[in-house]
Formats: sequence, C-alpha cells, structure tokens
Amino acid sequence: MKLLRVRGKNLASLAEPFELDFEAGPLAKANLFAIIGPTGAGKSTILDAVCLALYGRTPRLKARGQGPTIGAEDALIVHDPRSIVRRGVDHAYAEVWFADAAGGRWKAVWNVTRAVRGSRQLKDAELALTSLDDGRRAGGTKTETLAAIEERVGLDYERFVRTVLLAQGEFARLLHADRRERAEILEWLTGTDIYTRLSILAFERAQAEEARVEKLLAELGGFAPLGEPERAALDADLAAADAALAPARALRAAAAAARAWFTERTLREKAAAEAATTLEGAAAAVAAAATLRAELAVVDRAA
Repeated sequence: MKLLRVRGKNLASLAEPFELDFEAGPLAKANLFAIIGPTGAGKSTILDAVCLALYGRTPRLKARGQGPTIGAEDALIVHDPRSIVRRGVDHAYAEVWFADAAGGRWKAVWNVTRAVRGSRQLKDAELALTSLDDGRRAGGTKTETLAAIEERVGLDYERFVRTVLLAQGEFARLLHADRRERAEILEWLTGTDIYTRLSILAFERAQAEEARVEKLLAELGGFAPLGEPERAALDADLAAADAALAPARALRAAAAAARAWFTERTLREKAAAEAATTLEGAAAAVAAAATLRAELAVVDRAA
C-alpha cells in the first residue's frame, strides 16, 4: 500500500480544507520528510485523517471504557472518533488516496455531517471506498467497506498502527518506560505478544501432558511383570502345544496331497474318455471310406 494523497476539512485544529499530494511537488521526490510545527498546528491531525479515512478510528482516541461525554446535546464519548470534528461545523471529512499492491488506485473517505443543519447532534460516520481507476465502489455496509479496505491495504487496523503509523504518545512512553513495561510496549507495537500467549499455552499444555503421563505410569504400576519361573512355564506350555499340533499338520499335508492326486486322476480320466470318443468316430469314418472305395472300383472295371 502506498499513500498518494491525504485530504480533510474541519478536523480538530485544521478548520480549512487541506491536502498533501505525494505525487506532486517536493513530496513526490522526497524519500523522507518530517511533519513539524508548533503545538496545536495540526501535525497529529494529519495522521488522524489517515487512520479515520482507512479505518474509521484513530489511536489518539483509543476507547478506554465509556468515559465522559462532550456537551449535553452532543452526548459524544470523548473517545468517539467523531469528537475530532470541530464544534459548530455542519460537515467534516478525511480522505486518503492510495495504491494497493496490485497497482489499483483507491479513494477512502470518512464523512460526518450534522443530523440537522445548525444542530449539535452528529450523524453516524460514513465510510466509503471508491476506485480511482473506474469509479466503482467497493463494499456496501460499513463492515463490508472496512473489509475491502483491509484487503487492499494488506493490514488490519491493529497492524497498521503498529507498523505504519506509531501513535505519538507510544514512542515517548517507550523511551521513559522501565525494562518490563518497555518489553510489553515492544510486544504491542510489533505484534509479538502472540508469542507470549503461545508460550503460556505451551506451558499449560506441557503441564497437562505431564499429569497424563504420571497417571498412565501409576496405572501401569498395577501390572507387575512375570517372574522367570512363570515365563519358563508359559514357554513350556507353548512348546507342548506346538508339538501337539505336529500330527495335525502332517495329516493336513497328506490330505492336501491326496486331494491333488484325486484331482489329477479325474482330469486324466476325462481326457481318456474324450480320446476314446474321438477314436470311435475315426474308425466309423474309415469304414465308410472303405465302402466308397469298393463302389468306385466296380465302376472303374465296368468302364
């Protein structure tokens, strides 16, 4: 995913429309640049706009329970992303143009308006993703749109804020943290906390398997091995049984041989009968031929 343009209006300290175009001007040629300015100038708001347009939330407004609300009519939790909208305005938006890994160009927009023009009540934020190549819209509902954005960015929100956009307070917290807290922060930033959870699960599994092995060993202890005399007696019984089977094996072999002889005899008798039948037929043919020869001899003498 590559950022192409960031735009917005009426977000925190940035009241006027703003735009950062990474495809034009000095930014198009810069491999590294810094966002600088005095406190309240809107540096963090630019990063907020990126997160809002892509994910509809920002790490600067992480939810920590319900929390207090802002204003009686607004009734917004302080960690509600809509609380970044400037008071008294009817419309605010954050917009990001980006290119996905396949080269497709997309526009993601987070949009908030007032329920009634001039009122203090805000509508639910809208999120949209549109192709800059052909104008088609990806996703329908907010959930579907978020899924489409995550698919094209290649990162979900948690991975994005850990690897691409590091919240301002997290780096300062990392610098001043003790050794244990620093390890926890690094795990959170890099996503390696999963290995800690896997380690805990592996330890628990190992304990369970060790308990299972101990149980099996205890059960196995109830089966004592045979002594030498008992084994010798069983070997003797086995030898005696094998010897008792010897005559039966010999009888079976003799029966098999007799069956083979009888089968061979039957086949030979059948072949002899077929040969006798063939011989009788041949003798009859010879006799018929002798009569025919005699008749032919009479005819020859008469001629």
